[in-house]
Amino acid sequence: MEITYFSQHTQQPLVPDDLSAILEREEGVVWIDLAVSDMVGMALLKETFPFHPLSWEDVYHQQQRPKAEEYADHLFVILNPIQPPNSELMFRELDVFVGKNYLVTIHKATEPVVDEARKRLDPQRVGLTLSPTYLLYVIFDTVLDSYLPVLETLEEQIEAVGNDVLTRPHPDILNRIFGLKRMMNQFWWVVWPQQDIINVLTNHGLVFIDEKSLYYLRDVSDHLARLMNSLQVDRDTVTSLINIYMSSVSNQLNYAVGRLTMLTIGVGIIAIFTGFYGMNFIQTWPPFDAPWGVPVVILMMLVTAVIAFALLRWKKWI
Repeated sequence: MEITYFSQHTQQPLVPDDLSAILEREEGVVWIDLAVSDMVGMALLKETFPFHPLSWEDVYHQQQRPKAEEYADHLFVILNPIQPPNSELMFRELDVFVGKNYLVTIHKATEPVVDEARKRLDPQRVGLTLSPTYLLYVIFDTVLDSYLPVLETLEEQIEAVGNDVLTRPHPDILNRIFGLKRMMNQFWWVVWPQQDIINVLTNHGLVFIDEKSLYYLRDVSDHLARLMNSLQVDRDTVTSLINIYMSSVSNQLNYAVGRLTMLTIGVGIIAIFTGFYGMNFIQTWPPFDAPWGVPVVILMMLVTAVIAFALLRWKKWI
């Protein structure tokens, strides 16, 4: 458990024994950060804060979707920071309790988003007295910023797959497209519910949401809207890649069928002539015993094949 007390332009670490006394102060903000596996810290939280049992249930059952729940004296928010993708996207859970003069963050293990948010919390740099809402803004904004490198990586993969679809539409390409589609959908279903969180924070008039921090939360709303627009464009692009792949495969099939048709016509014409002249006629024309007979038959085969190909081309059948 890590406890930090923020007052005007200062911050100091605290020990758990100081928590109750600090919370009774009217000024300042307390940030309590701990892992869900910290049993002693979790027990202290339950003794200190009357959080709703349903919130505790969500804390202990990780992998919850992003959401915000309003209660009489606090707000419960679930955020989903992202891990760098390998073959699949992985999201962590970050639980946040926001009250009048405190903010509590709970996570499964060491949380990079929390560490990054602490680096941004320099009261001298931001030039204002920190509030629980402002702390939530910094954490929320850090989570959204963690999405951008992952989204850029996915967009590079989409571009690479798009080039391969046009040059060599192989079945492996289709597997890659569906893998990207699955990840983009998973990404979308994590980002999209966070609109509800912003709506709760900015439109419900919560007593512990200070007016100054609303401007920052609206900035997060704009950040989230741009992220969702990019995600929607990328999802549409992946869907278009599937259609392009199918069209490319169809074009390749038509090309192969056209070549096979030309081969079949050529072989068929030769078979007609060889079959006709292979019958037991007493006399044929041109006569095979003449020196020029066989060359004339071969010439007739070639001329007939050329005429047939020319007619098919003229009709645009091949």
